[in-house]
Amino acid sequence: MVTENVPFVLHTETGAKGKAQGRLTEYPQGLRIFAALLWLGLGFGGALALIVVPVVHLISTWLLPLVAILAAVNAIRTHARVSHVTGNCPACKGKLLLGGGRAVFPVRDSCEHCGRPLLIHQQ
Repeated sequence: MVTENVPFVLHTETGAKGKAQGRLTEYPQGLRIFAALLWLGLGFGGALALIVVPVVHLISTWLLPLVAILAAVNAIRTHARVSHVTGNCPACKGKLLLGGGRAVFPVRDSCEHCGRPLLIHQQ
């Protein structure tokens, strides 16, 4: 797992731009596969363990494996994440601390002051 501070550019729907700084965390393929296998093991193992519980098994035996499959696919698809993006909102000039998300650029977020949608681009 490689984490580095990188510059970003913030865009609003009106075309205003602003500079920002944030973290870009890249996950190697081995770690993503391990996380996916861990999710699958927890989901199917939990379903197997709860099969003996009388009423709970009606939902848990299909819901836990389904959630595990979705989480495993998400773990495989997450090559990198953007986090801790700091800067000023291009629209209202307020200080920002954005959570970010999966690094499929542009990453969508919103200003905590004016509520406008923001697009985070890699510089």
